[in-house]
Amino acid sequence: MKDRKVFGQQVAAFQNAEFVLGCLQLHGGYGYTTEYPIARFYEDTRVSRIYGGASEVMKLRGCG
Repeated sequence: MKDRKVFGQQVAAFQNAEFVLGCLQLHGGYGYTTEYPIARFYEDTRVSRIYGGASEVMKLRGCG
């Protein structure tokens, strides 16, 4: 059961990152400025991937 939770977190973090990166590309250079919320979303996405566990560690555990 724990492996399913870790795998779900990995998939959700990956999909979230793909979505935010697409939005960031849509905004172009303006996406990196702090005036737009997409910059904060990008930072949060990066942190959530690290906080949820490194993908390599999860792969070593046999979850992905």
